[in-house]
Amino acid sequence: MKKKSVVFVAASTQGGGAERMQINIMHSLSIEKYDVFFVNTSSEPKPQTLKPHITYIQYNKSHAKSAYRLLSKELKDINPHYIFTTSIVVAYLLQIIRMMSRLKSRLIVRIAVPPSESPHKGVKSAILSRMNSFTLKHADLIIAQTEFSKIDVARHYKVPLTKIKVIRNIVDQSLLDESGALYFPGEFSSGNYNIVAAGALYSVKGFDLLIHAMKEVVKHNITTRLYILGDERYETGYKAQLSHLIQEHQLTNHVFLLGHQSNPYPYYKNADLFVLSSRKEGFPNVVLEALYYGIPVVATNCVDFSEVINNGVNGYIVPKDSVNDLSEGVIKAIEHLKKTTTNKIDNYNYEQIFS
Repeated sequence: MKKKSVVFVAASTQGGGAERMQINIMHSLSIEKYDVFFVNTSSEPKPQTLKPHITYIQYNKSHAKSAYRLLSKELKDINPHYIFTTSIVVAYLLQIIRMMSRLKSRLIVRIAVPPSESPHKGVKSAILSRMNSFTLKHADLIIAQTEFSKIDVARHYKVPLTKIKVIRNIVDQSLLDESGALYFPGEFSSGNYNIVAAGALYSVKGFDLLIHAMKEVVKHNITTRLYILGDERYETGYKAQLSHLIQEHQLTNHVFLLGHQSNPYPYYKNADLFVLSSRKEGFPNVVLEALYYGIPVVATNCVDFSEVINNGVNGYIVPKDSVNDLSEGVIKAIEHLKKTTTNKIDNYNYEQIFS
């Protein structure tokens, strides 16, 4: 049987959940059925977790649009059956290349953030909205993470609902097993209650709310430690704001900003609790990854987590934008929830859309 070729294109390898999800999808495809290519237009490093059978191509460009000629030539040479991206900006570039080169490749675009929750505002938002509408109207398939995102995309970009398929994030369980066992976080102490939160440092992630909540949590349990993984993104000065809050609440011995971690999984695996404090989200990988390790999760209701979090069993869902509810959820988790064994997660079979 002749293999089908799939090209994945990204403008970042270190952004967060969307970038990791793209790699998870690559890894889920059968070596016997697919030739998989990963094109990284940026200068960010090759993902350490990328499996060797995937053909890796890097352009070292500062912006995706600067890679137009290289990417156009690459796609002409490969002439893939499918092109896949989780970046709608990259998808616009890919659609232009498809039109100009008359490629027959099917374009699949996965929406990482619902349009109503985009961090972009003003003129930039209006320009991106027009570009995105053009792109998605010409895409062959759009993947949304939730029903809300599906409806939001259809309404915002005026594309038919029939073109949008809801697929929840998948988890690379073998990767989690291997990467989670590579080291034990040096910051963790068996005498402390170790909490982990992760994501790009900007206000949508609600880390400011979480630090405020930690003031009450520490009063309840002096051994509590919070480790936030991630670098500043979108909002210059947000990291400094978080550092100021830590100082203001006298939490310098309890809250730590650890920056980007190329392999965050040992933190998830060895934590006592994972907290998602977001004001808005798509459907965050980190929640599924923490649950896979058997770690209780306290998450805001920025997304419908009812299918994966059972209140009082493996976590708590709390109202978003509420410091009091967040602190109460964390305190209840400390008092009542314990780690469990690794949980099996039923993943969607992506080969169904590459068939």
